[in-house]
Amino acid sequence: MSETLPLTGIKVIELGSSISGPSCTEALAFMGADVIKVEGPEGDATRAWGTKLDWNSAVGYECVNREKRAVTVDFGNAEQLKMLIHLIASADVVLQNFRAGVVEKFGIDAEAMLKKNPQLIYCNVNAYGDGPMFARPGYDPLMQAFSGIMSITGEAERSPSRVGVSLIDIGTGMWSTIGIVAALFRRHTTGKGGVVDTALLDTALNWMKLPITEYLASGYMPQRMGNRGPALVPNQGFETADGILMVTAGTDGQFKNFCKALDRTEWSEDERFEKVQARNAHADLLLVEIAEVMKTQPRAYWVEKFDALNIPNSPVQTIDEVVVHPQVLASQMIQSNESSSLKLVGLPIKFDGQRPGFMRRPPHLGEHNDEVFGQ
Repeated sequence: MSETLPLTGIKVIELGSSISGPSCTEALAFMGADVIKVEGPEGDATRAWGTKLDWNSAVGYECVNREKRAVTVDFGNAEQLKMLIHLIASADVVLQNFRAGVVEKFGIDAEAMLKKNPQLIYCNVNAYGDGPMFARPGYDPLMQAFSGIMSITGEAERSPSRVGVSLIDIGTGMWSTIGIVAALFRRHTTGKGGVVDTALLDTALNWMKLPITEYLASGYMPQRMGNRGPALVPNQGFETADGILMVTAGTDGQFKNFCKALDRTEWSEDERFEKVQARNAHADLLLVEIAEVMKTQPRAYWVEKFDALNIPNSPVQTIDEVVVHPQVLASQMIQSNESSSLKLVGLPIKFDGQRPGFMRRPPHLGEHNDEVFGQ
């Protein structure tokens, strides 16, 4: 399928480490770009993150570095730095997420490289973005804390909690990918390259758009609500006889069907609960009533009832349940390759009905030095 992927023929240089930058370039590689990952002699720090693997790697590296080639460069070596500059100048795209000042120090910053190649798309991934904190280092959990995400995550009576996945890193990788693809489209029409800037904090603030806007509009300070969501009732997890089931009634019609499924049709005719705003106003009363009914039957019973009436619901699954679920298997999101013993997650996009496959395992440190530099 590689010859039909939309970014086939695009050459990308990754000057990145950690999760955010590499997740962006992995997405570009999934879409057909030739991505060359540049590491120092010590390698990307993620090669030591998470479960260690037999081939001198770790899960943290493997999960965001598929479909790439890899080279090592000693930035203190003038000859190797010269080869790197030539490599960047020959590319369509470069992405860097080094700490502030590093690319300028070595003369590989956007201004310098666009002088050599005005058609280059240069993407900077920063922690805090422009402003007084520009030079501060940052990681995903720090941004969850700084942006307010942690303040509204967790149980009301407990301390704030971080989201259990790298939400900010992966999100910033997504926005970087979108920015790069948009810049490539602009280059196609204008012939000019340019600079794309993304930041972990900007991504975190974007995830917070609903609670921030709610506060700016009304002065209401969103609170931690556990697995209960905002704006709708019911919109949360309920304990059943054998586990938690998430239920969301997004419309008054869905709430009416929900009442039917629980054999409580009188709720949908009660003026306190009939409309969404009324349900929000009387949520504490209604949710207690719902909880009492839900715990009388197991999850499977309610799933069957709700599915029959098109009521959105989902059991809270553990990871071992997720990876063997027929829907997940049918998605082909978890992919394998004969060159790797590790299954990895694929691109959440299909082109012409087909998801890009697992073509190239994550590269070993410096694996393609000879191939790329011709040594």
